[in-house]
Amino acid sequence: MDLDKVLGEVGVERTIDLGMDREAQLEELKHVPAEGEDRNGWLYTGRKESESGWEMRRIPYLARLRNKAMEPLLKIWDEGRGRRFDRVLWINDVVFTTTDVTTLLSTNSGSYAAACALDFSYPYQYYDTFALRDSLGRKSSSLSWPYFYASQSLRAMKRNDAVPVKSCWNGMVAFDAEAWYPSSDSGDRAGNEEGKFKGLKFRGVSDSLALKHVEGSECCLIHADNPLRETKGIFVNPNVRVAYKRDVYDVVNSPGGWPGKREAIWGFFEDSCIQNRGLKIIPLSCDRQSNPL
Repeated sequence: MDLDKVLGEVGVERTIDLGMDREAQLEELKHVPAEGEDRNGWLYTGRKESESGWEMRRIPYLARLRNKAMEPLLKIWDEGRGRRFDRVLWINDVVFTTTDVTTLLSTNSGSYAAACALDFSYPYQYYDTFALRDSLGRKSSSLSWPYFYASQSLRAMKRNDAVPVKSCWNGMVAFDAEAWYPSSDSGDRAGNEEGKFKGLKFRGVSDSLALKHVEGSECCLIHADNPLRETKGIFVNPNVRVAYKRDVYDVVNSPGGWPGKREAIWGFFEDSCIQNRGLKIIPLSCDRQSNPL
């Protein structure tokens, strides 16, 4: 709460929500909506881990929490105070610096629907495989640099330029805030009703798809729904590298440069092997086979 105090002293508007404690979370997971009530986001699995056989799906639950986090921005706009924000910045529990943030916000000269960092849990492997899709909608070819199949994404990564992708999150992501506001002039994408866009909302795939063991990350689907993606693009900025541990952050941000010589040599070798196989890769969009919970 020291942060809350300091922010208050300098006049920063903020909402700090620590959420439920562990006991309350466990109780929520046990509280299955009664028959006839809305069970959207719940699946009947019959597993013995659940007394009733019903279990809450993880992705819709996380989507609700993220939408709740966006409420202050919409409240300020809805109250007619004339305040619209330019950017929305999401930061995971990662190690980062102020320079990382400002560099990310400046991706592609500030023109983007969304711009993401690269995140690492180990020094030579990026982390967020669930959300990252290259410029053709494919999963990455490898966890190691230069990561991508699609030539457009691959060339940009090798140049350390802004990498065009279909989806990303990767520990830290900045959005053009326009798409989060209702009635933006953003074309007819998800959320339209009579030509009016309702603003971006996090979501999961339908329960009917989840029953077939197909799942999609809310951090990937948000880009599929973003009406600005076709005109402004989505990018990964390889010059912004965040990590889930301090020692890993130091390695991927070494003064000697990134990628390191060893990683670059291995990456070129691995990429050559993959490209020369001539494999036909099927675009995967945001979905993957998985446990639906």
